Amino acid sequence: MRELTFKGFITRKIKKLSSNNTISIYKLIKEASTTNPELMETLLLYAAISGKTNMLLNAAKKSNINNKYLDIINKYFHEMDEDALKETIPKLPHKFKVIYEDYVKAKNKNKADDPSKAFYKKEILKISKKNKLSISAIAKKTGLKRGNAYRFFSKNQQNYLSVKSLKRALEILKTELPSGMGG
Repeated sequence: MRELTFKGFITRKIKKLSSNNTISIYKLIKEASTTNPELMETLLLYAAISGKTNMLLNAAKKSNINNKYLDIINKYFHEMDEDALKETIPKLPHKFKVIYEDYVKAKNKNKADDPSKAFYKKEILKISKKNKLSISAIAKKTGLKRGNAYRFFSKNQQNYLSVKSLKRALEILKTELPSGMGG
């Protein structure tokens, strides 16, 4: 698991909201201006962070888009990156802020798991030390991907294993290795 970026978040969100599961600006602008108006704010953010505002403006000429959205595009959404977006969000209407808050919540959700990951890591490494298991052997016994296990246990890259997979790995090790039961 890599760290969530706004571009990744908004791309998934736009595909999910779109009836065609697409990221095509032309298809999205047509849908947002006709059958799916709640798509518009997400579309504008997607176009801005993806560097597709000019394409959006060209597509908008062929569609019936509310002028307030065109004003937002022209005023705020040229040359947008994640840092600029963070500064721009407070100046935007409420619906844009809600989308950005959803992103921040999703991004912080992974950080809330860190204490649990530390506990599972410590327990798994304790069992592996008692049983003289390498990281590769831990991965093989528990079904973890070897590269992800290596990054997590050796390189301390927390995003490579989820709490769920660590919990499952610990349970497998405890049942398969009786010497690990003593704590």
